[in-house]
Amino acid sequence: IEDVNTPLNEFIESGYVDFDEIGKLGIRVLEDLLFIELETLNVPDQLKTRLYNIKEALNSSLAYYSLIPPQYVTPLALNGITSITQLIKTDFSQLGDTMAVIEEDEYNLARRSVNLVDIITHKKTDSEFRVKLSSLRAFSPKQLEQIHKLGIDNVIDLYYRLDTERITKSLIKPIESVKRILEKPIALLPSVQEQFPQKIMLLYNAGLTSIIEFLYWPKNDLAELLEIKRYEISKYRKMNLGALKRKKNLGTPIENFVRIPEENIASLKEIGFDNIEDLYFNLKRYPDLIPDEIIP
Repeated sequence: IEDVNTPLNEFIESGYVDFDEIGKLGIRVLEDLLFIELETLNVPDQLKTRLYNIKEALNSSLAYYSLIPPQYVTPLALNGITSITQLIKTDFSQLGDTMAVIEEDEYNLARRSVNLVDIITHKKTDSEFRVKLSSLRAFSPKQLEQIHKLGIDNVIDLYYRLDTERITKSLIKPIESVKRILEKPIALLPSVQEQFPQKIMLLYNAGLTSIIEFLYWPKNDLAELLEIKRYEISKYRKMNLGALKRKKNLGTPIENFVRIPEENIASLKEIGFDNIEDLYFNLKRYPDLIPDEIIP
């Protein structure tokens, strides 16, 4: 990540805030806003709310940014680009194997075209981003309350924004188990298995391979791929992750079809590859995730 100060007015349209006014508060560059405690500012509530919205937009997942196509969100996250701030501050040359996924011109266009006010509006108005944690049926009421206190109320923010440093020890295992399910191939999602088995490869070829991607993929695009009405998407996004977590075997066990040493199977499971579906869909998309010594 580039260690340079970034003027806020490059990413906020004129009129949303008075730059002279916030400059007097010591907020002149992106870095100032990221680290300031807004609660300590003695300013009108409207300004405080707008500064909070800008800060939230900076910390938002790339899933909220329309200039990053949805199929690039997870590959960029694997390269450490999980937020709008990281996109702004990371040059294309600093990326790893994402270069094989996203073109340099496309990345640079998205990077220099960030409009934080558009992202704020996008998050508030587009239903793709309102898949609530409660709809997953994976957390107890007490756990949901604890997660909400961290400012996380939807699936995207749980998956892309919430790190273990921010959560209590008792929440680590429940959250990590949910995130592991969300990483699973879309082929393992019951609603897709039952209603659209013939569409799985079509979704994969469009770049939609995981359950988490199914939850934020633009509704118009997803409806077209599945050949259904846009309003029907919400129905298929409802899921019981709690039931999936309780399944002993989610998918087809690797050892049933692949002859590799037990210690290698254990190594695969450590990185979330528990079944044949993981190997087929995720290894094909992210070949560098598995060292050659595990599967030559």
